[in-house]
Amino acid sequence: MISQGDFSKLLTEGPYAYSRHPFYLTLIINQLSIPLLLTSWAGLLTYAVLLPG
Repeated sequence: MISQGDFSKLLTEGPYAYSRHPFYLTLIINQLSIPLLLTSWAGLLTYAVLLPG
């Protein structure tokens, strides 16, 4: 039988208050860096519009 231990609680503090998994935060930062590196204002505007959704 597998013991759940502390994994049965939902973490709501620290970095997990903003992102459920570190990969999601990495993906968001990566997607933001592409228009920044290419200095694409249209890309930044699209990112700003689509991110909150």
